[in-house]
Amino acid sequence: MENDTKLTKREKWGLTIKTAVQAIPYVGGPLSTAIFDVQNERKIKKLENYLNSLHTEFEDYKEGHFIPKDEEEFAALVENIFEQVKVEHKKEKIDYLRNFFKSAVKFDSAGLYDRQQSFLKALSEMDIIQCQILQIMYDEDRKVLQGIFSEIATETEFDPYELVGAANRLANLGFLKTYYKDVDFTNDELELSLNKTIEISSLGKQFTEFCLKDQ
Repeated sequence: MENDTKLTKREKWGLTIKTAVQAIPYVGGPLSTAIFDVQNERKIKKLENYLNSLHTEFEDYKEGHFIPKDEEEFAALVENIFEQVKVEHKKEKIDYLRNFFKSAVKFDSAGLYDRQQSFLKALSEMDIIQCQILQIMYDEDRKVLQGIFSEIATETEFDPYELVGAANRLANLGFLKTYYKDVDFTNDELELSLNKTIEISSLGKQFTEFCLKDQ
């Protein structure tokens, strides 16, 4: 067998799992199709739709020719973007990934690839509530967390602790600064947390501009 036709370890593992699934009596065949064939088809379709949207976005640049400052680093970044597109199921996150790609082209710099990779990793792990908090806070000086609760537009109800957890995760990423101001510390834990004052950091603003704002 020629070297270029040899299966990688990942491909061999995938075939092993697929064979094991197919071997399950009664449900093996349909289950294998649902897990592998349909899943791969959906991933390809997601990527196809994403690329079509980029084609539309860059139509005005037909006369130009983009040359990355570091082709290897940029290629690695794009590969990671595409992998994230294939597994992302929320439309809002796909839109953010399109913003991300446009920003990566617009602000291409050899010294920024590490930060862009860290932004992409953060975006991949963030939920919609976290993204909404950053978008709300981008235009605000500072705000009590409780004040954001009613501003977040969600299709389903969510627990106040989700908001507290989302703000804490953003603070851990360095995107938000949180502190207490004029708070009654005799309140219960949830009330105390919701009365935290939050403020977007300079890094949080950079992330919001790069990933969440349409370029």
